[in-house]
Amino acid sequence: MHLDSSKNEDRFKKVASKFPFPNEDHVAAIIKFYEKDDSLKVTDVVEFIGVLSHPKELSDDELEQDDAECSFDAAFSIVPCIHAIYYRPLHMSSNPLMSFRLIDPYEIQRRASHIRNSLLQYIATAFRGDYLVAEFVLLQLLSRIYNRRNDLTLGKLVLNISNVPSCPIVTNENLSSSSNLGLIHSNMFAKHVSTVLSSLLPKYHDLPLTLSAFNEFLFYPRDNDKLDSGILQVSQGTWFLIDETVMEEGKLDEIGVRNLQALNEILDSQKLKYAFPFNDFEFETDIGAIILSNARSFLPCDCIIPLLPNAEETLMFDIQEEALTEFRIYLSTLRCAEYSIPENVSEHIQNEFVNQRKNASKTGQPLVTQADLLLRMTLARLVTLSFGQLELTPELWDYTQNLDEQRKQRIQCC
Repeated sequence: MHLDSSKNEDRFKKVASKFPFPNEDHVAAIIKFYEKDDSLKVTDVVEFIGVLSHPKELSDDELEQDDAECSFDAAFSIVPCIHAIYYRPLHMSSNPLMSFRLIDPYEIQRRASHIRNSLLQYIATAFRGDYLVAEFVLLQLLSRIYNRRNDLTLGKLVLNISNVPSCPIVTNENLSSSSNLGLIHSNMFAKHVSTVLSSLLPKYHDLPLTLSAFNEFLFYPRDNDKLDSGILQVSQGTWFLIDETVMEEGKLDEIGVRNLQALNEILDSQKLKYAFPFNDFEFETDIGAIILSNARSFLPCDCIIPLLPNAEETLMFDIQEEALTEFRIYLSTLRCAEYSIPENVSEHIQNEFVNQRKNASKTGQPLVTQADLLLRMTLARLVTLSFGQLELTPELWDYTQNLDEQRKQRIQCC
């Protein structure tokens, strides 16, 4: 049977537009349900078991007929279909080991301090031996939104690492265009950080903020006859390493401006707009973000820390797969663990906050704000979990405050 390859190529392009990341290989499928279920959300990761039916080959006449009737349905005539018999949402970490309950969380909690020290050492290799930055990165990797209250997204921690060097990767090819690269870091420093993060996280992507990336790619889902995907249309628990150091002079076009707005909204409120011709619809998500920048980021962030390297070069070392597996289990287990603040510790924090404001008022120092307290409460939760503990203690609160003071002193010095 002779098939028109140009028509099939057009259909593949239409199917590819439903995948968030350009120029990346992926598998597409249609999932058909035979019962109503309103529990599934657009950001869920779901496992399906069902009957697979392969697409049939169409003749030129059938292709033309399908194209005339409905271009979208015709495009998906080349996609396999799964008739779902059983399905289940996977563990929020998307770590397969967590979904199959092969992990003993109590064993992870018992060994958490030891794993924590080894993991900090591994992360620090990507930041030229800066252990303070490594510790804040570790806390960021443990963060997740655990509650939404009014306009607050409790648990969110967008981290900005400033004072990052620009180290262009020199090759024989022109690296100035993101269309040539896809979404790949062209800063060697960001590349090293990407290597570490991608080895630890089940869902991770690079996002270099070049001018061409803003203007050529789509960050948000947009209805173009049928809905096309955007880079930020990902499942919960996906991380992006956002690199501002590669930004260059130029003008954002209309798509670029909308892309920047979508990125700002994700970082600020963890909501992504789906753009339709007559209205936009917001969907809640939970995307982890670490921003690399030369100076303070122009993007909204919850916490900023300047980089102060202790070594001239980024020193990467070979690490055994067993250690990486342990790191991944540690992050997946403790990130999803329940956490509480005993009443006596809560009262201690409130009294301390009031006293700090009184003392600052008397001495003419800047007052500690509600935003400062909220950040420290977020950090305290993550510090507690990082040590394998589930309840905040006065000692862990003091540790958190000392950590945050070191960060503030570094900002003043830089």
